[in-house]
Amino acid sequence: MVTIVATDNEGAKSEAYAQTVRVGPEPPPMAPELSDISAETSGQCASVMGTVIDENQNLDSLVVAFANDSVTASVTGTAFRAEQCNLPGGEQTALVTATDLTGLKATASVTFTVDAGVTATLDDHIVAGRLDYTNYANCYLEYSTAPFRLDEYPISSDRCQWRDGDGSCSGPAVACSNNDSNSGGNDGSNSSCSDYSTYNYYHKAAGRAYSTGNPLTPDYFAKGSGDAMPGSTWGWTTLHSSDGSIWRTGNCP
Repeated sequence: MVTIVATDNEGAKSEAYAQTVRVGPEPPPMAPELSDISAETSGQCASVMGTVIDENQNLDSLVVAFANDSVTASVTGTAFRAEQCNLPGGEQTALVTATDLTGLKATASVTFTVDAGVTATLDDHIVAGRLDYTNYANCYLEYSTAPFRLDEYPISSDRCQWRDGDGSCSGPAVACSNNDSNSGGNDGSNSSCSDYSTYNYYHKAAGRAYSTGNPLTPDYFAKGSGDAMPGSTWGWTTLHSSDGSIWRTGNCP
């Protein structure tokens, strides 16, 4: 395998390009070789990548079989990649098959987990902080009171957005639920922090707050810390917590 890197007169280097070349007589027929197989997921999509080397230089196809369909991978040099969306949730295995022109094959597999999202009613999605009232009209016109699924999509290194299948019903930017390294937009010092922005009434319904005083115009407080939440029932407040029991006003630090 030959690796080529271009360098300009200021010392800046290009990305490496690898290509398998043959020196000497052609080797006997042999199947392609697969290595470094890995997978990454985003919402209901998964990408499978790795390395393929064919000593005979007669690779014909490289196909990745996902749970819902098979995809022909793109091959650049010795690197390949295949992407597929609308995958079912849970742990699943993708099978990689490389075939040469003589019919010889090599197979490898990789296992990954897809987050299938959350199915709930519109009110329940709002209570949980996946949606807010910014896009309420679109969501209600589409789903009314029927349960529907939202999937979590990353929109930055530490923030995510919950969306339905076509993106017409989507929520605010929130801390990613599965980002343990930097959840809540902090600098890593409080890795498990999560924050939610919604009306005080829904914070109470989700167990993040409590109320006292006049039932018609109650006072709301963050559960655990007692931080005051202005605006009574329909006041809009952001609460954050690192342990799920002590909540404080504001975003994650």
